[in-house]
Amino acid sequence: MEDKRKLMGKGYVPPDGEHLDITTLMRTGSELKESFNMDSLDDGPRTRFPTEESVPGFKTYLVELAKVSEKLSRMILQGILLAFGQDPDAICGLYSKPFTDDNYTAMRTLFYPPVKEDVPAGSVRLGQHTGKLMLIVVIVTIMIMLTLTDYGAITLLYQDPMGGLEVLDNQTNSWITVIPEQSSNAILVNVGDLLEVLTNGILPAAWHRVTIPETESVRQICRQSIAFFANFDHDANISPLKNLRNDQQKIYMPVNAKAYLDQKMEDCYTEVIKSHDFN
Repeated sequence: MEDKRKLMGKGYVPPDGEHLDITTLMRTGSELKESFNMDSLDDGPRTRFPTEESVPGFKTYLVELAKVSEKLSRMILQGILLAFGQDPDAICGLYSKPFTDDNYTAMRTLFYPPVKEDVPAGSVRLGQHTGKLMLIVVIVTIMIMLTLTDYGAITLLYQDPMGGLEVLDNQTNSWITVIPEQSSNAILVNVGDLLEVLTNGILPAAWHRVTIPETESVRQICRQSIAFFANFDHDANISPLKNLRNDQQKIYMPVNAKAYLDQKMEDCYTEVIKSHDFN
């Protein structure tokens, strides 16, 4: 616990340390998770890794995974540009400074503890942070269930076999459970808000949520996942690409990547992280 307290505000986010603080009325209880965020590959102003003595191998493994994920994200974004008839190297003008002071690219490891018996099945463990929000009033518990999208370019999600993630099918307006197969080594790729803007809505941002399992035996098992958030550079002004098939009906205005992300993070993080009591 002592190490966690030292890392608060430097990467570690305790339970209830993050939520969509739209109004005080919307905040009812905590989100069932804790996380560690890294926005640099070494100790910096906003990231401080736990010592090797306290968590052996933690920094080494996360930094290596971050480097591999950054290369993979770049390849995926280049492939998307190529698929839309664009120069794939044009991504260098939008995504060239990850893990620097000029880019909000980050990686997060999330831990979901076993669920208490008094938490209703189907409740949301995590609502991703962005400007989009769907409210569902649950009678009796009056819980607020957050259903949202990521706000950057793309997100790579590494899940354990427990799953729990659900993605909204826009055509049927129904939720699809994403269950990773142990033998597949699959990585889930989520489209974020700014990639939706870049493609003029052809690639829509994925609405998603993490829910509480229905089965009691699964509810009592911890869940672990790692998310890599590939974000465009601060000075990147994002607008629909030229010569898209719906180019004549541009539905998105240009937006600066840093300004957009700053607003979303301001909406998301709360003062709880500064005053959370572990005792």
